[in-house]
Amino acid sequence: MLNTVIVGGGLSGLALASLLGTKSVDYRLFEARERLGGRVLTLREPARLVKDARGLTRELPGLALDCGPTWFWPSDNPQMARLLGALGIATFGQHETGRLVFAPAAGVPPQRAPSQLAYASAQRIVGGVGAVIDALASRVGAERIRLGHELLAVAQLEDCVELSFACQGVVVKVRAGRVVLALPPRLVHERIEFSPTLPAELRAALARAPTWMASHAKALSPFPRPFWRENGDSGAAFAPYRGAVLGEVFDASDATNQPALGGFFALSPDQRRAQRDELGKLVHRQLAELFGPLPEGTPEPHIQDWATERFTTSTLDLEQPASEPTGAPPLVREPLWNERLFIGGTETGLHHPGHLEGALEAAMRIAALLLQDRPAQPGQAEAQRPQDPALCAWLEHFSRSLPARKAEAATVYRDSVQRALSSEESQGVTQRALLEAAASVYRGVLSELASAEFPRRTLEPSEIGEHANAVLASLAELNQELVRDAMKTNQTSCALRAFPEEARPDDEYLQIIRSDLQTLLQEFKRRVERLLGALPSSAA
Repeated sequence: MLNTVIVGGGLSGLALASLLGTKSVDYRLFEARERLGGRVLTLREPARLVKDARGLTRELPGLALDCGPTWFWPSDNPQMARLLGALGIATFGQHETGRLVFAPAAGVPPQRAPSQLAYASAQRIVGGVGAVIDALASRVGAERIRLGHELLAVAQLEDCVELSFACQGVVVKVRAGRVVLALPPRLVHERIEFSPTLPAELRAALARAPTWMASHAKALSPFPRPFWRENGDSGAAFAPYRGAVLGEVFDASDATNQPALGGFFALSPDQRRAQRDELGKLVHRQLAELFGPLPEGTPEPHIQDWATERFTTSTLDLEQPASEPTGAPPLVREPLWNERLFIGGTETGLHHPGHLEGALEAAMRIAALLLQDRPAQPGQAEAQRPQDPALCAWLEHFSRSLPARKAEAATVYRDSVQRALSSEESQGVTQRALLEAAASVYRGVLSELASAEFPRRTLEPSEIGEHANAVLASLAELNQELVRDAMKTNQTSCALRAFPEEARPDDEYLQIIRSDLQTLLQEFKRRVERLLGALPSSAA
């Protein structure tokens, strides 16, 4: 029997596998596709020979085209930046020199604006994001990876978890002490049979977590030369009108500066399906309208339609296309079956769900849970208030700061509601805003605990739990006040009057909100415990 099984060979699953490998954990990684990467997919064209200005021939590596994630922002994505540094993978800046093109309507000549940084500080990865997948897979080792295994069922046994996979027409059963499902939550909900059945609240939470980019598609078009740059354009263009084929276009040239343009389809999955055989021509026609005649010898564009990928997209994702990811409800991040079952795809990332950074956040969260040494202590007596003077003083300061924290959280709540309504979101507004408000408080507390001002010394395991529980009790009360205040705010909000289910949430909706807040609080407690446990001793 294996110690751990990871299901899902995307960035989250591979990053987790790499972390477990450093601790000599006996694990295997299972992937349904015949390739690794999940939504990370980099196409590499064949290498080609070119002549330089001196007439010397040299070989250029194949053009790398990212059909999935393309960018990351180092200042906002520290885990991704650190991983690239550890893997020794170089990056380069998104090309944006030149004019920005804007097409206001069909048949209207596009407008041009001076150079604007539409992707400010965005970095791309040499060799494409697939280079990260390749490097992690090399660390994990082929002997630990099983491709072509589609998970069908997960069963809780007395001392382990049993998984049933479909592989080459037969069902393969595998047993492990712990299982991590590094998959989109909606696929977990729709495709996998659980025994015992998952709680109704969790099933509903899984269904409420849209899969980022699941209903989207990209076009990537290589060119013999960067003709748009010759015209003074940056390659960035926007076409927000109804009927546009591509809504957003960008310079997709790779690190070797081999020219290409990329774009996100504005056509819906149904429209793309109906015009499937014509999509390449439609893409080239719009690029010509935006940037001028295409060079002779331009090859057909590559089209990646994620809506057709059954190991990415669920039925719900096609019925309810998602905008910018808001993240899975906290309940989805809660360990199951006595910490034998975990859900950890990128949608469960705490701060950057759906993105590369979110995948790494999920991997690190679960790795911390799997590798923790402290044993579970069921039935532990209620903690007493800690007696250490310095730590008690900090707790007093923390208690006095709660009114200010609550006021800041209320502001975060109102701003979040306003942003949601401004972007024409109308479902789950109250829930997401309250979770964002609570999370803002938790981030502030964690920041204080990690700061130099926090009294540092070696803590006994029992003390860690005592301090964490003391903080937890205060924040549980604050959460209740946040919910009460949010209800008052909603009932007096003119903007929410058009959405009665948000203005006056019913009992079922409120129960979901309270459950998610409680789960988020428990997750916060584990982070506090890990942080307190990692505090160094003060100098004597």
